[in-house]
Amino acid sequence: MKKLYIILALSLSAFTSKAQFGEWEVGPFIGWALYQGDLIPKSYDLSQTNLAFGFTSRYNYYYNFNIRGNLLVGRISASDDDYPDTNRKGRSYSFSTSVIEISALAEYEPLGKMRQLQGGKSKLRVSPYVMGGMGLAFTNPKPAFPRIGNPDSQNPIIQDVRAGYSKIHLALPLGGGVRFDVTSRWMIGAEVAGRYAFTDYLDGISLSANPKRNDWYWFGGFTAMYRLD
Repeated sequence: MKKLYIILALSLSAFTSKAQFGEWEVGPFIGWALYQGDLIPKSYDLSQTNLAFGFTSRYNYYYNFNIRGNLLVGRISASDDDYPDTNRKGRSYSFSTSVIEISALAEYEPLGKMRQLQGGKSKLRVSPYVMGGMGLAFTNPKPAFPRIGNPDSQNPIIQDVRAGYSKIHLALPLGGGVRFDVTSRWMIGAEVAGRYAFTDYLDGISLSANPKRNDWYWFGGFTAMYRLD
């Protein structure tokens, strides 16, 4: 038991010594949200973007490693009628839903030591990073099916209408960006990250479209971060 206490004490000491290096940064996010799924015939179709905003905080745990939390709000939507040249023209499905995401991520910044090192002759001002993590997405999809048909039948549309899918989804964000030090306190950044959501019901549509592939959603935009003492 005494050995266990010693190990825990050493671990806590190591964490604290690194934490003393770190700094907190906080600030707003503004950008766009994008859906990728059954109603988007082409990946990364930016014509379907909607406004998104939120708040983010970052802890500089070590030179190249940051820990981050996000609270992001946006809307995703799509309609078959926006793609008249595809075979979906006669289907006329559509949907819209808000997305609220709470997530925790780790950032790896290859040039972080050069950016954060104080007192050097040439402190780096621009630095790229990659990020990944886990979060929860809260949705409330409103799909529209113009021709539902016999409500007593077992066709795929009726099954989607009656599907008891969850509106809380596990999400895995993965992406990257670049940040720029404006002053010793203020930074701006641009980033984009996709979210795999482990569900084909972000849009409320699955069996009547493409049930073999799960949906994605994306957040991209700009951050303005303020470094705290």
